[in-house]
Amino acid sequence: MTVLLAALSICLVLILLWDRRRPASIPLGNEIFESGTPHFLFLGTSLTEGQAWPDVLIQKLESCGVIAASQRLSGNGKTSSWGVKTLRAAQNSDLRAPDLAVIEFSVNDADFRRFLSPAQSAANTKLLISMLRKMNPEVQIVLLGMYPGFGIRGALRLRYGAYLTELERIAAKDERIGYLDMAKEWQITLHEAPRTKMPDGLHPTSEIASQVNADSILNYFALSQSLRCER
Repeated sequence: MTVLLAALSICLVLILLWDRRRPASIPLGNEIFESGTPHFLFLGTSLTEGQAWPDVLIQKLESCGVIAASQRLSGNGKTSSWGVKTLRAAQNSDLRAPDLAVIEFSVNDADFRRFLSPAQSAANTKLLISMLRKMNPEVQIVLLGMYPGFGIRGALRLRYGAYLTELERIAAKDERIGYLDMAKEWQITLHEAPRTKMPDGLHPTSEIASQVNADSILNYFALSQSLRCER
C-alpha cells in the first residue's frame, strides 16, 4: 500500500509539473460592436447555465452603448460532445444565428470521468465553430478558460491546462476567434474565504460569478474593441 501511494504521489507531481502552463489570452482581431444589435450565444456547462453572469454582461454592455440580445445552449455536467449534438439539433429549431458565440466546455471536458482527451475536446470545439459559421459566416467566437475548481473538484481536472492549450491553438490561427483565460481573476477573488464564494469548490455564487465573469469579459472586449464604457 505504501509503495502504491508513493507511486500515485509521484504521478500526481509529474502531471502537475507537465500541466502547469496556462495559455495567454488572445484578443479578437475584428470589431464586433460596429453597428446594429449584436446577438450573443452562450454555450457551456453549469458555469454558464446555472449563473446570471451572461445576462449581467448583456446589461453591462448597455453602459457601453451596446444593446445586445442573447440565447443559451448550456447544461449541468455537459461536455463539448453534448454541445455538438445540441447545436446540431438547435440549427433546425428557432435558434437565431449569433453574431458572437461564447464557448466554455473545457472545464467538464477535462474531468477525467468524462474520458474526453484534449484532442477530442479540440475536435469538438472546431466542429462547433464550423456549425456556427454555417449559421453566420461572419460570426465571431470567444473561447473561455474558466476556473477549474479546488479541492476534490480541482483534483478531477488535473490536466486542465492541456485543454486550454488546445483552445489557445485554435484561437491563434483565426482573427475571428479569441481566447480569454479568467484563472488569474478567480485566483485573486478566491484568495480570501474561498468556500464562501465557491461553496462546492467549482460553482461560484451567482453574485460572485456575475462580478468576476461579466467584468472580465467586458474588460476583454474593451481592450480589443472600440467600446467606451461608463464605470
